[in-house]
Amino acid sequence: MRLTIGMRCRMKPKAAEAHSWAGYAGNDVLLEERSQGEFSVIVLGQKELKKRDPKTVINQFAWVNEEDLEFINADFETNLNFIDWYQERKEDFCPDCGAWFPKQGGVDPETGEECVCPRKKCLGRLYDSGICPYCETPAPEDGDICPKCEFNWQTQS
Repeated sequence: MRLTIGMRCRMKPKAAEAHSWAGYAGNDVLLEERSQGEFSVIVLGQKELKKRDPKTVINQFAWVNEEDLEFINADFETNLNFIDWYQERKEDFCPDCGAWFPKQGGVDPETGEECVCPRKKCLGRLYDSGICPYCETPAPEDGDICPKCEFNWQTQS
C-alpha cells in the first residue's frame, strides 16, 4: 500500500536508529505533506486525537521516508480534520516541542511570571531552566559545553 497525506502511521523503530528522529521511533504520526516519497509529519504522544491537549502533539518535522513508516489507519475524516485544526492554530502550539500552549508569551496571573510550556520535556523549557535540552544535565558552571553530551550553550542563545 502506498502512503498518502492524511494517513496515520507509526515510525518503525529499526529504521529510526540512523535518523535524527530516533527518539520518536514507535510513535504514531499523521502524514501532513508529501515530497518525493518523504513526509512531513505531526508526531503524536497518545492514541486519541484530543484537541487542546499538550500530550497529543509532541513534535513536528520533515522529512521521513515512506519506507520508515508503518501504516496504522486511513481514517481520513478524523485525521484530516485534526490536521486542518492543527494548521489553523499553529501559533497556539509551543514552537520548541509542538505541545498545545495557547498561553505562550503570556504571564501567569498567580505568579506574575512568564508562562512556561506545559510539557516537562520541552527542549525550550529545559534550556530556559538551565538544563541541557538533550541529556538533561544542569548547565556547566564553567564554560559553555555540556560535560555529558557536548551541547554548546553559547551557540544556542
